[in-house]
Formats: sequence, C-alpha cells, structure tokens
Amino acid sequence: MNKEILVDLLVEMLNKFRGYSMRNNITFARRNNLSMSQMGTLFRLHRQGPSGVSQIGCEMAISSAAVSQMLEKLVQQGLVLRSEAPTDRRAKVIDLTPEGRQMVDEVHGAVRQSILNVMDEMSDDEAQKVYEVLKLIIEKVDQSERKEQTQEETREF
Repeated sequence: MNKEILVDLLVEMLNKFRGYSMRNNITFARRNNLSMSQMGTLFRLHRQGPSGVSQIGCEMAISSAAVSQMLEKLVQQGLVLRSEAPTDRRAKVIDLTPEGRQMVDEVHGAVRQSILNVMDEMSDDEAQKVYEVLKLIIEKVDQSERKEQTQEETREF
C-alpha cells in the first residue's frame, strides 16, 4: 500500500475533526463571551494544571500586561482563580475554578458527542476495525515520541 495515500487520509480525517472542533469552540466562546485566547488559556490550564502568569504569556507570545488583562476577565467571570505563588508572593499562579473546569468539560463533551454520532453510523465490524487501526496509530505515535525524546536528551549532554 502507498503510505502517502494513508497519510493523506489521516490528514483529511484530522482536518475534518479539527474543523468541527474549531467551529464548536468558536460558537461556545461567542455564547460565553470569551475570546479564543481566553478559551485557549482555559484548555491549557485544564491540560497542564496551574501555571504562572509569565508562563501563560510566554506560551501565547503576548506581553505580561496583555495576559494579565485577559486573565482578569476570566477571574471576573469566575472561570480562573489567581493566587500567590507559594515560593514568591510577588508571582501569581492561575488555576481553573470548578466553573472553568466544567466549561472546558462541556466543550470536550460536545466534541465527543460529534465523534459518537459518526461512530453510530458504523456497524460493529467497522467500529472494531477503526478501533484496531487507531490503537496501532496511537502506539506508533507514542513510540515515535519516546524515540524523539531520547534523541533530544542525548543531544543535551
């Protein structure tokens, strides 16, 4: 089998799900009066846990003033909590509130539901085939990531 065709199909599938997810995120953000930067920050905190203001700003490539202003709106909406860092009272740590976590879970739930809707169109045999292929792809991605990480660690020394 030509692997280029397989790559093209995987990219097409990822783009379709990414497109759906992005449309869902934009709709959700508008409905909740959030910018995409604010949504991204909520997702980041959900995925990586509490973070410093400077960390968030650095990853988003925006100034400390801009990130502070964006975070202030999230604090006012009750979606994030700003507290003093335990090691440096001048530094602030940002974390999701239960309401913020619930909001991110809602968005993830909508994406999961769209995938379930697609899966409902498949027979049990088709779903089993998809399962086996996806498990294999995930396994290979994990192997590739471990290999890359080992190579990076080797280069650091």
